Amino acid sequence: MVNGMYSVSFAGPGGQSGSGVAAVKDGSINGGDAGYGYLGNFTANGPKVTATLRIVQHQQGHQSVFGPIKDFTLSLSGTTEGERFNMSGGIPGQPNQTITIRGRKFADLAH
Repeated sequence: MVNGMYSVSFAGPGGQSGSGVAAVKDGSINGGDAGYGYLGNFTANGPKVTATLRIVQHQQGHQSVFGPIKDFTLSLSGTTEGERFNMSGGIPGQPNQTITIRGRKFADLAH
């Protein structure tokens, strides 16, 4: 994945969806939306990418696409193409808690 700022959109079980932003730099992903922060790492091998993200609620009253879970981990895999990525996965051990995530780079990171 190319280093930069990404707009992300995601869809979970039952048609729940959302969006946020993420900073991608040298194997790390950090970002968030109105209710949750995203913290994690990824590994890319050519166009294939895998990621593990910890999702943590920072604003009470917001629900994730999975419902009222305040802190959880996502295991994801997918592909990159230029300045875009598509990943899917879910919460380990919970096969009904799946998500798809799309990202598009919109800016370089500040130095």
